[in-house]
Amino acid sequence: MLQFVEIPKRFEGRIYDICLSLADDALQPVAVRVFALSTAARIVQGQPELLNELRLIANKHIPHATIAFRKRAERVL
Repeated sequence: MLQFVEIPKRFEGRIYDICLSLADDALQPVAVRVFALSTAARIVQGQPELLNELRLIANKHIPHATIAFRKRAERVL
């Protein structure tokens, strides 16, 4: 749901950290991971200094990820 709603500024940092943790956790279902990527990408739009961290996580998993994860990672990056 967070990928579709406006996230208050005061929660962005905490939500961004949670999303990165979920996207980085290979044991999470792929749907959770791709939606976490999308939510983190929306937060990064307002804070471009976080983009490198998001790229690092996405690129780390692309070589051995599912097609869904790869496509979402390519789209958000």
